Amino acid sequence: MAHQFECEEPDCEFLVRSRSNEEVIQLARAHVRDAHGGRVESADIDGVIERADTA
Repeated sequence: MAHQFECEEPDCEFLVRSRSNEEVIQLARAHVRDAHGGRVESADIDGVIERADTA
């Protein structure tokens, strides 16, 4: 089972999917910082991460 995060900012198509929840959090935080100039806590991202089938 994979974990995924999709950016909710308008016109942003960022999507990350990984088997590692921690990797998704790390990459999502880097995306928010680099692409949108913002900061977000790991717990906030963890709350919106979805579980996805990889089949």
